Amino acid sequence: MVNKLLTKLTTEELKILSQFFIDVAKGVLGVPIIAYFISGISQIALLLGFMLDLVIVTTCVILAFKLGRVAKRRQNGR
Repeated sequence: MVNKLLTKLTTEELKILSQFFIDVAKGVLGVPIIAYFISGISQIALLLGFMLDLVIVTTCVILAFKLGRVAKRRQNGR
C-alpha cells in the first residue's frame, strides 16, 4: 500500500513531504516545556509529554529519512 502511494508521488512531492516531517519534528520538540511553564502542569504530565514527544519526533525523522532516500534514488535514476 505504501509502495503504491510512493510510486504516485513525484520526486518533488517526496522532497516536500520529507521536509514537512522534519518541520513537524522541530515544532513538536518544545511543546511540553512551554506547557509546563504556562499552565504549571505536574512533573508526571511533563514526563508523559516528553515521552509522547519522543515518539512523534522519532516517527517523523524516520519518515523524512525514508522519503528523502526514495526521492534521492529516483533523482539518480535507480
